[in-house]
Amino acid sequence: MRAFVVHDKNGNIARLAICPPDGPALFPPAGPGEMVAEVELPDDAIDFDNEQRTVESLKKFRVEAKTEARLVRRTD
Repeated sequence: MRAFVVHDKNGNIARLAICPPDGPALFPPAGPGEMVAEVELPDDAIDFDNEQRTVESLKKFRVEAKTEARLVRRTD
């Protein structure tokens, strides 16, 4: 399941938006100190039956982003 999560620098999830696999990328805006990441949710990872269970399920996860930006010289 394709999702976008808003998270802080420690990976704590603040908001979540689920998108259809072939749909546009719609995600909630990030606030100060927050970032947005696209993640793939396993089908059984989050319980979406009711809001309280969804929140409790999300508390068991955090976002791990290992990508680091760096400046490199152009070759063209």
